[in-house]
Amino acid sequence: MDHGRTAFQCGEPALDRHFQTQATQDIRRSVANCFEVNRKTGNAGGILAASDMATSLMENRILRILKSNVTLTLPDWIDSEVGDALVCSTDDEQMELAVRLAERNVAERTGGPFGAAVFEIEGGALAAVGVNRVVPLSCSVAHAEAMAIMLAQQTFQTYDLAASDLPPLRLVTSAQPCLQCFGMIWWSGVREVLIGATAEDVERLTGFSEGALPEEWVKRFANRVGFPAVRVTEGLLRERALEPLIEYRKRNGAIYSPSST
Repeated sequence: MDHGRTAFQCGEPALDRHFQTQATQDIRRSVANCFEVNRKTGNAGGILAASDMATSLMENRILRILKSNVTLTLPDWIDSEVGDALVCSTDDEQMELAVRLAERNVAERTGGPFGAAVFEIEGGALAAVGVNRVVPLSCSVAHAEAMAIMLAQQTFQTYDLAASDLPPLRLVTSAQPCLQCFGMIWWSGVREVLIGATAEDVERLTGFSEGALPEEWVKRFANRVGFPAVRVTEGLLRERALEPLIEYRKRNGAIYSPSST
């Protein structure tokens, strides 16, 4: 089974070529103008400077061409780790899968110490999985919860996981969602969230900063005006969920927060 290694991809490669062509044309015009001015004045030093400028502009402009697509992928080992866990009928089984994904991600050095999965609430069929991929993909939004949610949306081909023609879905995550993932869950359409380790566990054991969630955030999920309620269960297999966090710290895993300078 393909568990959706490509989580998100959009844009047209032709746009990259367009921007590159446009950038090159702009550079040529700027350099040509500089050459012409210095030719007319007989300024040999200026001509050499124009040549240097051409080299510098080409190096810097081409490196900063606007990108038109993003591809987020899960590690190659995902299928082997999920194995036969395509249906996890109990809460504990579902959390165990999320924690195993986090552990494997740490062991393989393919991202941060977090795993997540989206399951059908009734019956426990697996819809998608995710692990943290921030560092290897150079993408601050590539948290485990986000990866699992995006993949579930691609599985069902909808941005709305609360759509009436879908089975009710839950997100199972090895650790409490951070501030960023709070917003992602809010708009995703999942009806339940099962959480292993607490935010305090994450900060204490790893050194990450999880951000300030809204006050009484669990109640806010449960009482969303105009949107389906989201039921939150905390502390599921909490001690087990601490293990990938502890191992990540032992391995001196990267703390990928914004720079403070």
